[in-house]
Order: sequence, then structure tokens, then C-alpha cells
Amino acid sequence: GLREGLATTGSAFVPSLNVRRGILPSRTVTVDPKVAPFLALYPAPNGRDFGDGTAEFLSAPLVVTRDDSFMGRVDHQLNESTSIFGRYQFDDDGLTIPGNIPTFESLNAGRRQYATIQANSVLSPTVLNHFHFAFNRTIANEDTLPTEALGPQFSFVPGLPMGLVQIGAAEGIGATRSISNLGTSGTVPRDVHYNLWEWADDVSYIKGSHSLKTGLNIKRMQANMCMNTNLRGVYTFPTLDRLVTNQASQLAVVGVGQDACRGYRQTFGAAYVQDDFSVTPRLTLNLGFRWEAVTDPTEANGRVSNIIRPTDPELTILGSFFKVGKKNFEPRVGFAWRLNESGTTVLRVGGGIFHNHTLPSAYAVNVSKLPPFFTNLIALNPAFPDGVGAARAGGAAPALFTMAVNQKELAKYQHNLSIQQELGNNTVVELAYAGAKTDHIIRFTEQNSPIPTILPDGRKCFNFISGGNPNPLCPNGATARHNRNFANIRIQSSDTNAFYSSFTVTLRRQISSGFRYQAFYTWSRATDTISGVATGDERRSAATSLDADDWKRDWGLSSFDARHNFVFNLNYPLPLQFDSKALRAVLGGWEVSSIGTFTSGQPFTVRLGGNASRNQDALAPDRPDLKPGANNNPVLGGADRYFDPTVFSLPAPGTYGNVGRNTIIGPGVANLDLSLIKSFPFREGGAVQFRAEFFNIFNRANFGLPAPVALETSGAIRGSAGRIIDTVTASRQIQFGLKISF
Repeated sequence: GLREGLATTGSAFVPSLNVRRGILPSRTVTVDPKVAPFLALYPAPNGRDFGDGTAEFLSAPLVVTRDDSFMGRVDHQLNESTSIFGRYQFDDDGLTIPGNIPTFESLNAGRRQYATIQANSVLSPTVLNHFHFAFNRTIANEDTLPTEALGPQFSFVPGLPMGLVQIGAAEGIGATRSISNLGTSGTVPRDVHYNLWEWADDVSYIKGSHSLKTGLNIKRMQANMCMNTNLRGVYTFPTLDRLVTNQASQLAVVGVGQDACRGYRQTFGAAYVQDDFSVTPRLTLNLGFRWEAVTDPTEANGRVSNIIRPTDPELTILGSFFKVGKKNFEPRVGFAWRLNESGTTVLRVGGGIFHNHTLPSAYAVNVSKLPPFFTNLIALNPAFPDGVGAARAGGAAPALFTMAVNQKELAKYQHNLSIQQELGNNTVVELAYAGAKTDHIIRFTEQNSPIPTILPDGRKCFNFISGGNPNPLCPNGATARHNRNFANIRIQSSDTNAFYSSFTVTLRRQISSGFRYQAFYTWSRATDTISGVATGDERRSAATSLDADDWKRDWGLSSFDARHNFVFNLNYPLPLQFDSKALRAVLGGWEVSSIGTFTSGQPFTVRLGGNASRNQDALAPDRPDLKPGANNNPVLGGADRYFDPTVFSLPAPGTYGNVGRNTIIGPGVANLDLSLIKSFPFREGGAVQFRAEFFNIFNRANFGLPAPVALETSGAIRGSAGRIIDTVTASRQIQFGLKISF
């Protein structure tokens, strides 16, 4: 069992006190009376005023965790050749996370049950059979709710809690906002009931110098998931000025009486054969071949549809949401070779093909919200806060967020080489290279932008302006979406790739007693066009491609790229000797253990505060231009303004900026944990161990991601640009423990 109340620090961007009185940076207005109650839900700022209408609110929320678990296991020997065991594990937990806007909090609960039966049979002195059956059941619930009940005047959809008010690009990630989101969330409530049945059988056979193994694996998946989006209504205001004067640009809400609850069904199958062949006493060859695949995903109640082509006027009823590739052949090869008779030098080489399967966790959010079984309505320039009725009455177009009807599963081609050398007694050094190429990575693209005009210099120019004048760069271009039957058509396609290379040096002292340590240094480089499969996966770059027709615009460092990484761990029995029995009992027998992690920063993408390109991508991945001669990694350091936003400029209206993806390197991490351990024997075979453990002993603030938006769509520098409001490691924590062994 675990009960934890963890003190944390929080920071939010809120409207300044002047804005709440209608005093904007550029003018003074009357605050709309329908907006005033919602502005009052923001706490008063108590931190820095950024001078652009926004200010900082600092808080110290308490994150509450509850966890209860138990496990039971029974082993039984049926006869001389067969043994069985059964295991059952149960875990139930809850997590309450207060929001940075203290009026709201996130509630998460989960329950997991795992049951396994396994049988091992010795069929002959050289043949062993292993069979197991498992059933896993997982329940997870996620919601965001007000900490205290709000009146019905705050509900956008009658009978439901308040939805979401966001300032900035529609549906963009939180890091693009000029002020923090207000309300519950656009992606809750969510509910998952996941059942998994698994059967597997493996046979091992030893013949001479060959050690053979072959097996089958079958899994049946039932994923009953409610992946709601926009259920309570999501209002978007492009700027803070538009919020104060009640000029919403968009309302997203679902159709009357609809939800995104679906029962997904898939079956996984795999078969393999493997041979570990001792060619000579010094050379072992590993050969293997595997095939595995999943069936095309279906829905228990037949609520399956998809759009075949982005130009189709309506969706097609289908038997499965999409087709999944089945040609997942996976050869594996490797060898280990002792280069000398003493075995102090060992060369290892390996390579293989691996696949990631397209399972409900990857596609459920997208395919659960498709007409005619679900309608995700997008209304432009809606009335706030009571525009839901008009949107549902016909003043809104449906938006589609789906998967391409043909999917290739992610394939990873991995290879590695290492050489290990023993240095004297008990000390080993190893040099290793690892590399990988990955194909068929999925990415989001907006497929229903207006048709662009191609300028003489090759740039795309979009003329779409809601309620404004034509774009002077391309005044004769299209002013409406390509497919006028829909709003956004965001499609997830498996058409990009990635590369990874690394070199690692390892130093290890292998000894069971006395001073022992391990130290690892890795240089690595990872590149791709997208590093996550969902909008909430990461905040370091946009969740959608900048240009659907040109993935090369997004080719850059992976969001998880960390060029340098050094990790060590050690254990040292202090060699303190005392003649006094009392001193020996108190000061003798201490051990020191430590773990250190030192990692260079990970990259992130500088952004614009809205859809400056006017291509109508709801996730607004727009980036600025880089001023001539400027550095695209303009790091200043520090938490107040980590990078220099003045080196960026606004692109020409309706065009894409020239800054690449993930060009700025964020803060690194340095963390040291230390423990002191002392054992007190109290009788033969018994001891009490005392531990004093210090996490982040130097209390270093390892900074998180800076606010990545440099410029508003007006060209003004955002006041919070480069501001860091969180850390990636906890503050110093100290704990003491006792363990009795007998």
C-alpha cells in the first residue's frame, strides 16, 4: 500500500489585473458581461507581469497518490516431469493532480488484474515444453473536474460540467497558449476496460552443438474504450483581446446524445524458430526467424466507417476501420566470439527486424469519432457561452480525425556491434555501437486545407481569411477548404521514417564484495519527422506535420535526442576499523551507494501563437522565419528567458516559416542520489539494516521545457517566450528506512 501527498510547485499564465478591467496593452475596452464570470475563475496573478496582458500565477499544489496491491502464487509438482504454477496479481490506484488553475483538478483511477497459469514439462532429457495461459484485465478512468461545484451558467452543454476555454490555436497543445486553458478538458471523460487473453507454447530441444527453440503465441484483445473529445464543448479565442470582448473564433462540440464509446476487437498471432549454435568453443552463432501480425481492427457493434479519400463527400461504412500489413517477417542473426583462448576479449555482433503493431492505444482516439455514428461539429464565430444549440442545429461542419484506410506497421531495422575487454582482475571495458532505421512511422496531416497558390519562388500561399480581406500575396487563391463538406480532415498515415546511431563506452568492476561500480557514457543522434503518435505524447514539437505534402520540412532531431549521456552507480564499504566494540558497533560496517545521471538537453521547436500560414490546421504547427544571419539555436540560459525570441520574425502572410523543427536545445539534467547503509546483526542469521537515502542530494533545479512560442500572429514577441515554469526532477527528498532480515 502507498499513501503519498507530494508537495509540488505550479505556474500558470493568467490575465493581468489590467486586462480584467478591460485595459489591454493597445487599447481600453469594456469587458463583456458574459465573459466576466469566466475571467473571475482565473486566480489573481502573484508573479511576474509580462506586459502583454498576461502575468504569472505561482502555486504549491499537493499531488495525492493512493495505491493498493497484492499478489498470490501457488507452485505444484504434478509428477517427476511436469510442474505448474498459478499467479494472481491485483493493483488498484488513484491519482489527484490539482491544476495550475486551482479551480480545476485532474482525477485518475485504475485497477489492474493479472492471472497466469504455466506448465513446464520435461518430455525427454533434451526436450522441454513450456505452456502458459494468461488473462489480464485493466480498467482506467480519467477526468478533469472543478474542485468545487460551479453553477449551471458555466456549462456549455446543459447537464454537463464546464467545458474548455482556450486562447490561441484551436486544439493546439498547451505549450502554445498565451494564457493557460480554463475549464475541465477537451479530451475527458475517458474510460478504458481492456481484456487480454493469451496462449503460448514453446518447445526447447538440445541436439549436439545446437540449442533449438520454437513456439507460438496468440492474443485476443477486447478494448472497450470511451475516448471522448469535445463532449462538454471547447471554445477557442484567437487572442486575449478577443476573449475580453467576447469574440470566439470557434466552438467544437459533439452531436446530441452521442459519445465515443467503442468496443475494439483484434487478434495477434506469432510464430518463431531460433537456433543457438556453438560453432566452436569460442564462437556461438545465434539465428532466428519470426513472423507476427494483428488482424484488421473491428468494432463489436459494427460502428465502423472511414473516409477513403480526402475528397469524398461522405464516409463509407466498412467491415474494419483500416487494413493492416501482415507481411511482418523478422529475421534475426548474431554471434559472440571470444577472440583469445583466455576469453578476456569478446566480440558481439547482432541485427534484426522488429515491428510495432497498430493496436487500440494508437488508433482508438481517432477512429471513435466518425460519422454517421459520431459527429464532431466545428462552428465558426459562435456565440459564447451559449452557442452549442445553434451549432447542433446546423451552423457547424463536421470535423474528421481518423487513420488512413491502409496502414503499414512500423518496421525497425536494428544492428549492433560491441567489443568487451577484461582489464586485470574483475574490471571490464566495453565499446559498443548501436544503430537503427525505422520505416512506416505514423504522422498526422491536415488534408482539408484550402488549395494553395504557388508563388514564383516556389512557396505555398494560402488565401483563407475568416471575415477579413484577401491575402495580398495571393488574392486570387482559394478562400474555402478543398472539401467543403467537412471542416478539418486530420489523417494519420504511416509514411515517414527515422534514424538512430549511438556509441557507448562502459567501465564495470565486477566483484561480489568490496568497491564495485559501473559507468556508462553514450553519444547518440536521433532524427525523424515526428516523435509521438498522439497530441499529448510530447510538447517539444507540434503533433502534426507543417506541410502535409512535404514531410522534409519536419525532418530534424528527434524530440528525445540527447547527444551526451553519462550514468554511473557505485557501492563502497567504508574501511573504518575501531578497537572499541562500542565504536565498531556504531561507526563500523557502513556502506555508501550512489547513482549519478548527467544528460545533455533535448531539442524543441520554436512556434508561432496561431495558424499564421492560414492552412487551417487545427493543431497549428506554424513556425517563424529566422532573421538573416541569426542562429537558429539562440540559447540564453536561465529560467526567465531561456532563448532569444528577437532572432525570429513573422513569415509573409499565408506562408510557412523557414525555421526547422527541433532546432533549439533545451536544458540538460544533472542528478545525484546517495544512500548510507548500516547493518546491525542481532543474532545468528539475523540483522537490522538502516538506510538513509538522499534523492537529488544537491537540490539542483533541472529545468523543464521553456514556453516555445516566440511570436504572436501579430508579430509581437510573446511575453512568456522562453519562460520555464517547471522542473523534470523532484526537489531534494530524504527518506529513512529499516529492514529486518532473519
